[in-house]
Amino acid sequence: MSDDNRGIERPLNVDFVMSACALLISAVACATSIYQLHNAAILMSAQTWPYVTVGWHIGNDESEIVVVNDGQGSAIFHGTVFRLDNRAQHDVLSALRQIVNGSTGVVQMDALVRGVVLRPGQSLRLIGVRGAGWDKQLRDAKSRIVVDLCYCSILDRCWTSAIDELPKEVARCDESSNLTMPDLKVAITPGETDGD
Repeated sequence: MSDDNRGIERPLNVDFVMSACALLISAVACATSIYQLHNAAILMSAQTWPYVTVGWHIGNDESEIVVVNDGQGSAIFHGTVFRLDNRAQHDVLSALRQIVNGSTGVVQMDALVRGVVLRPGQSLRLIGVRGAGWDKQLRDAKSRIVVDLCYCSILDRCWTSAIDELPKEVARCDESSNLTMPDLKVAITPGETDGD
């Protein structure tokens, strides 16, 4: 091979190596950008993550089921199901009428229906009773009561939670059954339950 041909081949090889290096550097830069975007998405998700638990609060002359958001983000409720004896209830007050009887006690509840937002650090009382022995009657019914919640973050990641259980991530919430606000004009009178 002549010296002229060798001189032509060398610049071609150098150009090829330089192009390959530039392509490799671009690929590494692109991969780094994708990795940083992934980390930013995880950070954003963590900053908006609601962590909602449901549990019992029992005090002197009072029993209640409390829903607490211990997470970093707001929880938007899409479904709340209250079951008594394995039957879904229309509202919490109707269920309470099947549990307590006797002289009138005090009922306390917060709305926990579709669309309610629970801010970080906030808690809601699904149902609470005080006095007239109602607290003991509600405690005695603990094994009969099941509460299932489904809520989502502002980024549409969703979870379910139940009494004394850890939240579980789900693809989406089933909104087919949900509690409604009870008719607060309906009072629970002494000795009146649905079984009477």
